[in-house]
Amino acid sequence: MPRCWCLPLLLLASAPARAEEKKPVVAVFEIQAQNVVLSPVVLSALATYVASKLAETGRYEVVPQDKLKEALTENKKKTYKDCYSQSCQIAIGQEVAANKALSTKVLKLGSRCTVTSDLFDLRKATSGTSATAKGECSEDGIQSSIDLVVAKLAASAGASARGGTSPAKEDAPAPVAKPEPPVAKPEPPVAKPEPPVARPDPPAPGGRGLVLAGNELRLAAPIHFETNKPTIHRQSFALLDELARTLVANPQLRRLRVEGHSDNRGSASYLLELSQARASAVRAYLVRRGVDGARLEAVGYGMMKPIAPNLTAAGRARNRRVTIVVLEGAPAAAPAPAPTPAASGDARAHFQRGQRAYSEGRYADALLAFRAAFALQPLPALEFNIARCHEQLGQLAEAIAAYRRFIARSPTGATTDHARERVRQLEARQRAP
Repeated sequence: MPRCWCLPLLLLASAPARAEEKKPVVAVFEIQAQNVVLSPVVLSALATYVASKLAETGRYEVVPQDKLKEALTENKKKTYKDCYSQSCQIAIGQEVAANKALSTKVLKLGSRCTVTSDLFDLRKATSGTSATAKGECSEDGIQSSIDLVVAKLAASAGASARGGTSPAKEDAPAPVAKPEPPVAKPEPPVAKPEPPVARPDPPAPGGRGLVLAGNELRLAAPIHFETNKPTIHRQSFALLDELARTLVANPQLRRLRVEGHSDNRGSASYLLELSQARASAVRAYLVRRGVDGARLEAVGYGMMKPIAPNLTAAGRARNRRVTIVVLEGAPAAAPAPAPTPAASGDARAHFQRGQRAYSEGRYADALLAFRAAFALQPLPALEFNIARCHEQLGQLAEAIAAYRRFIARSPTGATTDHARERVRQLEARQRAP
């Protein structure tokens, strides 16, 4: 719902137009991996992803990757070294007319990976803003951590553009990343439990709680979380299960974005991190329920996109929300309702179809069938079959993640021992040169 910002617009109109001049030009360098094996192709793709997400924030201009790679290639011809050192990146950044350089590292500690980005000021030759996020070491997990790191950098740039940071009392909460998505520390004690969102959009006839409004796939009820945490409340599991079944049943919805939003109680950086963590939690839940992770991205916007004034409890409740936006493949009409176990008999037909496809070497078809069965009946054995399909398709990170989910749900038995052995072997293959 558009909001009227009449006075700020008048003030901006009378101010000198110099915002564009202050937008930093950033050279985004290749990502350096430490203690984790990522192929050069994946590292290059992740660097390109960082550059595109940084440009999307509107806070920075980004040096085209082709121009930067050309300069890096010339440097390597002269030095025979990759440009990971700070002095090299400062020199190359200045060569391509940037005034800031972004250096990113992925470091594996234990079973989790930390993504750290440092933004150097090339004019002063000093370190500037840094941001860090922890998550899974799969490509999807690293991508989610990058989303959070870029969001933090953008929030820091926004605070600098406004001439300072938020008041100290708002900056008190310090988020901590612990669960699968990063977990934020609670807001100050004054925070109240989140009431339910008032008057959700009515469901489309026959759509069982889902309605397509423009490019937004709206739910019949809000997704609830534990207060000031990214942990999804149990009362929302059935709603998300229905959403997962709908997405599996509608592969024409090729790309979707899970968006997290908040009210205005707290510092901008804290709310941005909490909304990102909640969006990532919803994405992770949908992937566990059989939705292809490649179709989903998660972005937190904090308090930047309110749909109601934050002056009342009801308005703040409406602004605390998670939305699903269709990026590619939006149909002209509402998506087909998801099949339920009663409508399809049960998951057995999908499972048998997956078995046939697997025995015939059609592993991609088998993966889709097993995921469809899992969406209807999330049994541990289906996780194991999904892992086998990923392994046969050469998707090692996804296979390891699926095997681990199976082990967590079925911790004992011969099949579990086999899954543990597969994890060890696949991780060894990842580390191999």
